[in-house]
Amino acid sequence: KLPPNRLRNKIIDKILTLRCPRCKQASFDCDVCFSIKCRVCPCSFCGWCLKDCGKDAHSHVRVCSYKPASADTYFGTRNQFEEAQ
Repeated sequence: KLPPNRLRNKIIDKILTLRCPRCKQASFDCDVCFSIKCRVCPCSFCGWCLKDCGKDAHSHVRVCSYKPASADTYFGTRNQFEEAQ
């Protein structure tokens, strides 16, 4: 059983940290366009549902079912990201 502070850190790392679905590289920018290009591999993915969208995720992000109704077509905030998780 983990102590509360280590459990909190594990939750942040495993659940609330946006990661590339291909290479698992962490991405820390959430107040940006949710069509995300990984900095390590050639993956473009949806920041809402983490779907690997190949070379460009814009068309998926626009209609993603995980995107909160209050979010912009392509952009979202950290709070909206956390709500969607």
